[in-house]
Amino acid sequence: EARGFAVWQIDAPLVLDASSARAIDVTLDRGVTVRWRVVDADTHRPIEGAVVLSETDSPSQIVPFSSDADWMKPWLALARTGPDGRFELSALSRRSHVLRATRAGFGASWSKRLELADGALANEVEIALAPGGTVFGRVARSDGSPRAGAVVIASFMANDTAHACMSYGIALTDADGAFSIADLAPGMYVVLHAPDAGAEPIDPLVIQVRVERGRSTEVELPGRQRGTRLSGRVLAADGTPLADADIMVQALSARGADDWRAERTHAQGDIQFPGLESATYQVIVGRGLGQNFVWAGNVEVPDALEHWIEMRLDGGVIAGHVRDAASRAGVARAVLIIVIEREREWQFAGRGFTDASGRFEFPHLRPGNYRVHAYATAGRYGPERTADLWVGTSEGPRDVEIALAPGAALKIQVRDTAGTPLARVQLALQSSDGEVVQHTQDDVTDAHGELAIPGIRPGRWTVRVETRGFAPAAVPIELTTGEERALEISLTPLSEPK
Repeated sequence: EARGFAVWQIDAPLVLDASSARAIDVTLDRGVTVRWRVVDADTHRPIEGAVVLSETDSPSQIVPFSSDADWMKPWLALARTGPDGRFELSALSRRSHVLRATRAGFGASWSKRLELADGALANEVEIALAPGGTVFGRVARSDGSPRAGAVVIASFMANDTAHACMSYGIALTDADGAFSIADLAPGMYVVLHAPDAGAEPIDPLVIQVRVERGRSTEVELPGRQRGTRLSGRVLAADGTPLADADIMVQALSARGADDWRAERTHAQGDIQFPGLESATYQVIVGRGLGQNFVWAGNVEVPDALEHWIEMRLDGGVIAGHVRDAASRAGVARAVLIIVIEREREWQFAGRGFTDASGRFEFPHLRPGNYRVHAYATAGRYGPERTADLWVGTSEGPRDVEIALAPGAALKIQVRDTAGTPLARVQLALQSSDGEVVQHTQDDVTDAHGELAIPGIRPGRWTVRVETRGFAPAAVPIELTTGEERALEISLTPLSEPK
C-alpha cells in the first residue's frame, strides 16, 4: 500500500518451500476512483457518517461490522460519507470489487459487483442501508450460573463467492452473562463464544441462526439447553482418536439449513452436544470451521438425559487436483462438492476447497458411489464433474484429476413486471442434455436480484425460475467461449392478468 496508489497484491497464493527464493517486482498503479452515495433504503435520504469499504482491497480478510476501530482508520480502501451521503474511494485496484457500507442504526449492505479491470470510472454506485437485526441471549456455565466476560461473535455467512471478507459483530457478556449484537445485516450467521483473556477455558459452541430485518433473535448457548446431552468419542478408521476435528450434527427433520450445531473434538476425540431433541441426526466431519467437511453417517438420539456413542469413521478417500485444462496449472481455491448415490438419488455428501497447488482431499468416506463437482472461484472456467467413483472398504485412495476449460460469464437479473429486483430467488440452470448444473454455492439471487456466474460451459442452457407468488419462467440462452452475457428475467405475479 502507498497513499495515492492502488493496493497491489499477488493474484494467486504464493507457494514457497524451505529452500526457495522468489523475486517479486511490484508496479504500483494510480488505480480507479469510485464515488457516489449511501442512502436510507426506506426514505432514500442520504446517510452521513457511513463507512464504505472495498472488500477486495481490504488489508484484512476478517472485518468487523463496526468500522470505527482506530486500527482500521489508516486503510486506503475505506471512506466515510459526508452530509450529502456521498463518498469517494480513490485509487482502487483494477479488479472486481464489492463495496460494503455500515452505519450505526442500520444493517450492513453491499454494492453490486464493480468490474474495474478496464479502468472505467464507476461513478454511480449507490448503496441503500436498511434497519438490521439483533442477536441476543445469555452465556452460562454447565451449572447454569452466568458466564461474565465471554466474547460472543456473530459471523455473517455470505451465500456467494463475491465477498472477499468475513464480516462479523462482537459483544462481551455482562455480569448476568447477557449479550446483544445489534445492526446485523439480514442473512445467515454463525454465532460462537469464547472466554475473555484470563477466564476459565471453555469449548466454543457454534450455532447457525438466521437474522431478519428489524427483528431480535435469541441464541441459546451453553447452560441454557434442555434435552439430551449427546457425548461420545470420534475415532479415525484405524481406531486412533480424531482430535481437533469439527463435528456438526443436524436433525434429518430439520426445518431449515440453519438448524444445525457444531463442536470440536478434544485430544482423545471426545465430543459433547448438550440440549439435543430426540431425533435422527446426520453427522458431518470437517476441518477449518466448516470449510472442508464430509457426511459421516447418522446417529439416533433418544429422549434421555444422557446418551453416549463411539463413532468410528470410515477410511475411504477421494483426492486429486483441479487444473487448468490448457496449462495444467493447479487452480487454487476452487470449490469442490461431493455427492453420494443413495436410494437411487445423488445426495449432498460434503464440500471442500483446493489449496494453493489445486489439490483437494475428502477423507472419512463411507463405502458408496460418488461424484465430485468442481467450481472455480476466480477466472472464467466452466464447472466440471468426475465420472462415478466407487469407494469401497479395502481400496486405497481414489486419485482424480479435474480439468477446467474456459467458459462464458453470465449475469442474471430477476425482476417483477414493475421492475423491482427480486432477492433470494432460486434459479436452476439446465444444460442441453437435461442435466441441472449448480454454478454457485446455492444459485439464488442476491439483495439486488442478481446472480453472477463467473464461469459456465459454452453451449445451450435453459434458466428456470420458480418462486412463491409468481408464475414460473424458463428462458433459453446459448453461450460461446469467452462471452460475457447479461440476462434479464421478468416474473409475472400470479394475481396479475396475463
